[in-house]
Amino acid sequence: MLHLHLDATLVWLDLLWIFPASSVVMWVGYLALTNLERVRVTQGLTKPQRLLAGILLLIFGALDVLLNWTFCVLLFAELPREATVSRRCTRHFKADGWRGDVARWLGRHALDPFDHRGAHIQADVIAAYYRARKEAPHV
Repeated sequence: MLHLHLDATLVWLDLLWIFPASSVVMWVGYLALTNLERVRVTQGLTKPQRLLAGILLLIFGALDVLLNWTFCVLLFAELPREATVSRRCTRHFKADGWRGDVARWLGRHALDPFDHRGAHIQADVIAAYYRARKEAPHV
């Protein structure tokens, strides 16, 4: 009986460091991928850069889905309706209440400042960015 209790305690202790550590790793991946996207839009990527970006996208995309179904279930106290953390934050961004506060905090401090479009989780800002790019005269 003591052995079973000790194992359960170790699992919870593991979770106390795994979730924050994986969130930091995910954020570093996000920073790398948004920088690659900025370079792709402004000057283009070479074939080797596109290959490496694709590998990073697969790795961090999988981690994003995993975090959304584990850590963010606890963070937002709900099961996800969408695959990624960004999409979940987009859904909650304009909501009143504490979930909206969490989504806005993540956007303000971790996501939006690093996205070349000026926003990462605000769908209306992102749509305006792409409309402006489409309407801009090509030089």
